[in-house]
Amino acid sequence: MDMPYYVIGYSLEAERFFRQLILLFAVHRTSTSMFQFLAAVCQTLGAAMTAGGFAVLIVLLFCGFVITHSSNAWVVEVSFLVSPLSYGEIGLSVNEFLTPRWQKKLPTNSTIGTQIHESHGLDFDEYYFWIALGALFGFALLFNMGFILALSFLTPPGSSLQEKLAKIQGSQDSNEGKLVEEKSKNSAMKGGMVLLFEPPYR
Repeated sequence: MDMPYYVIGYSLEAERFFRQLILLFAVHRTSTSMFQFLAAVCQTLGAAMTAGGFAVLIVLLFCGFVITHSSNAWVVEVSFLVSPLSYGEIGLSVNEFLTPRWQKKLPTNSTIGTQIHESHGLDFDEYYFWIALGALFGFALLFNMGFILALSFLTPPGSSLQEKLAKIQGSQDSNEGKLVEEKSKNSAMKGGMVLLFEPPYR
């Protein structure tokens, strides 16, 4: 992290470096939590891949980088406030462009940093860094709670179908099915991956 930070030419203040470090950690934590939540809700590989790709598209589209925040459409305004990546962009831009080296006055009586912020629709004050950081950790907490609820209450795909088939076949066939299921569990335990937890679909 420190090599790209100083090679790119960001502000040399140590405080700004550690702020960017914690902000990038928050963005990483939020994105990881979002994809965990989508995987728990979708439950199959195909659906999770589709939902994940769609989520990346929406988050990148409305974060304020592709479609700038300065456009006046209310849909863009609302989606900017809902997109977790927009808070990362706010925090990073405030952290860098409000440093003293970007505060040189221009003939238009504004600073270079202010003009950069206004051209991208990110004219926020210094304290918005902490709001952005809190929002990112809030999104991570929200996605983690959704992940836990999805694992607790959603039934695995195909489980209801198996229960219906067991009721139709009767008690004798269901006992035979249990024996076959136990044999398959024992054979699965002999080979394959060892998990540190019991999956919710077993």
